[in-house]
Amino acid sequence: MLLVLWACLQTSAEGQVRLATDGKSKAVIVAEGWQPVPISAFASISVAAGGRDLLKEEFNGPSGQSVESQGWKHSTGAFAVSYRGKEVGFAASAKSDGSKHKAVAIKNLRRPHTITKDAPLTLEYVVSRPVGTSRESWAYVRVHTKDGKRWANGVTVANDGKSYFYAAAEPNDPERVPLPADAGPVLDLKMVMLPTTVRWYWRNHGSDEAYKKIRHWGLSKPVTITGVMISSMNHAGDTNRELSDARLDRATDDLKKYLDEVTGTEFEIVVPEAAPKGSSKIFVGDSPAVRRLLPDVDWNSLGTDAIVIKTVGNDIVISGGKPRGKVYAIYTFLQDIVGCRWWAPNEITIPSKLNLSIPPTNVSYEPPFRMRVHTSRIGSMPEARSWLRLSYDL
Repeated sequence: MLLVLWACLQTSAEGQVRLATDGKSKAVIVAEGWQPVPISAFASISVAAGGRDLLKEEFNGPSGQSVESQGWKHSTGAFAVSYRGKEVGFAASAKSDGSKHKAVAIKNLRRPHTITKDAPLTLEYVVSRPVGTSRESWAYVRVHTKDGKRWANGVTVANDGKSYFYAAAEPNDPERVPLPADAGPVLDLKMVMLPTTVRWYWRNHGSDEAYKKIRHWGLSKPVTITGVMISSMNHAGDTNRELSDARLDRATDDLKKYLDEVTGTEFEIVVPEAAPKGSSKIFVGDSPAVRRLLPDVDWNSLGTDAIVIKTVGNDIVISGGKPRGKVYAIYTFLQDIVGCRWWAPNEITIPSKLNLSIPPTNVSYEPPFRMRVHTSRIGSMPEARSWLRLSYDL
């Protein structure tokens, strides 16, 4: 745990940076170069029938946390929670195995469902589809029976770079349908299963338009659906990003997630040129804007784990040395200033503050150790590392 040296901390309302008032955000998170990893991801998966939810999934959790914590079981690779930007929010995306991002995970329905005329089965979900690639990629959600028969709806990219809707059905898959030219990068997909027919639909996510039919296909007999599978694959070469930048992206995602939970509102992550005028700004990382706000900081000589947290007028800077200090500063801010605590997986304390203001603050700290490393067999596991991150042990 980091010991924070408080050089200046006042408790009066004067000079405070207001982040939220009455459950409404009054600030934006400004991150130079922040971007969600440009790979496919799944959000808001729903399977319903007869007015009942058989599965309803929102991929909430710390960025990087495995979806196995929400009851999914991996058969290939691993899906983890990631923030996909304002349009999608938090979603499940495949982790990299070094050459590609590929994962398959399965979850059973709350109860098996036999499709009838009065209780058809409806699958709906949001997908951030594979874009910017000319190599084979895909993202789809599948429902299946106990003996492995399957029906799916998704998007695939062929080796020629063309994108298609992926509609899978028993006993033979229908022909692929090309994506329309007006299909955006984020889609709402829907599949309705009736006793004798399967129908596939799509629309651009966030639009007010009705679902558009992709095609329909026959069913030979009613079936009993028992589970859901998510599957995606992208090539790592299409998602190249420096490790230090990816870590800062993930920490920025966590900053947003926990500020959202604390205040009950939503904070937007923007790049500096998109920051709205009139709002307070939470600057993270190192950028020209940050250096202009703090000209007295010798940025080039900061230690690798050094942190800087300082209010400047109506804004606050959360930054530090390269490569870890910038990340440590975010979790120090969340813990020591906002009041979040991560004791162990599923044992966390998140305060509720509909009104959140940061008092005048000037924190500058460099640990006496040049580097700190947590080493253990358990600590090296991906799930453990995602939680150790919240306690600064990357």
